[in-house]
Amino acid sequence: FGAMGGTKDKNKGYDVLFKSLRRLYQKIYLENVHFVIFGQEDPGNSGLDFLETTWMGHVSDDEKLAVIYNSADMMIVPSRIENLPQSATEAQACGVPVIGFNCTGLIDAVDNGKTGLLVKPYSSEEMSEAIKLLIQDPLICEQLGKNARLRALELWSSSKVHELYLDLFNRIAMAENDE
Repeated sequence: FGAMGGTKDKNKGYDVLFKSLRRLYQKIYLENVHFVIFGQEDPGNSGLDFLETTWMGHVSDDEKLAVIYNSADMMIVPSRIENLPQSATEAQACGVPVIGFNCTGLIDAVDNGKTGLLVKPYSSEEMSEAIKLLIQDPLICEQLGKNARLRALELWSSSKVHELYLDLFNRIAMAENDE
């Protein structure tokens, strides 16, 4: 999970994520699960004492962020409101599947069932089940990650974005010449 001040900003959905993790903890043994949070320091009252957790603080270095993503098995983006969540696109660019809610900008960022899993908006139960699936079935998790990387290259690579901007500029120039 990653968000600037994410545990304090209700829109980032940490409260739903916390409920999902608590629910998951009650269902399966989480000895081999390590939860990483970037974007803020440990607030000291997160309630995550049942889960091995590392708080990375604010990460402004792109290389360090890429290492964090590449070390993850999944990225959880429990946001209530997002445009095109950067954490979801960055994770997928690193070959990491994303779990989030089937609403707002996550619908554009995640191809449900192909590059990650989108669950009923704000349902801690469904989010918990999605996390459980990817923990318990590493082959599905791996395939979603591979698909995520391919889709990210197709949609958000610098060469693809360059091509789209060039096309836009050319259309604008041609429209101006027609005037």
